[in-house]
Amino acid sequence: MFENIKIWWHQGKQYIPDVTNAKLPGIFRGRPVITRSGVDEAALVELCPTGAITGNPVCIDLGKCTFCGECAFRFPEKISFT
Repeated sequence: MFENIKIWWHQGKQYIPDVTNAKLPGIFRGRPVITRSGVDEAALVELCPTGAITGNPVCIDLGKCTFCGECAFRFPEKISFT
């Protein structure tokens, strides 16, 4: 237990106290959104450097996504960031 308190004391708060007033960096793209019609699923899955995009149905694992934007650059009419 003392080890946990020591870690907490060293690292401090690891959360955003007020999410509604948080300032986002200028390079923040937002959440990726996929238009499912007419997407080349195989090319999209292979394109993602982290393997965050899976096929059938096409979806993005936001836990793996680094928001690099490669998918949006390659398929701008199918993928956008909010």
